[in-house]
Amino acid sequence: MKELSEKVGGVLMKLINIRQTVEEELRHIPRGNEAQNLFRQVYNVLRLKSLGRKASKKKTKEEVFVEAIREVRKIYPDFFPEFDEEFFNKEVILKLLEEVIR
Repeated sequence: MKELSEKVGGVLMKLINIRQTVEEELRHIPRGNEAQNLFRQVYNVLRLKSLGRKASKKKTKEEVFVEAIREVRKIYPDFFPEFDEEFFNKEVILKLLEEVIR
């Protein structure tokens, strides 16, 4: 029984750590208009999935950021989010976006 308790505790701690990581990252993406808020929601979901146990591939926050931009652009084609350019590497994001456009 103790082993199960330790295993559950470990899983819960990992989940808490993942959520804290994503919450910290979201502090660097301000709230804004409808498109910006949608971006935050999409980023939140995609980032949680990217860090989870069942993630097919671990992704950087910038890779998830670009994936979220692509999703939001399905509704808002000209969308580009406001974000902390010191926290998220803008050069990496722009490079990844170029690769997606090609």
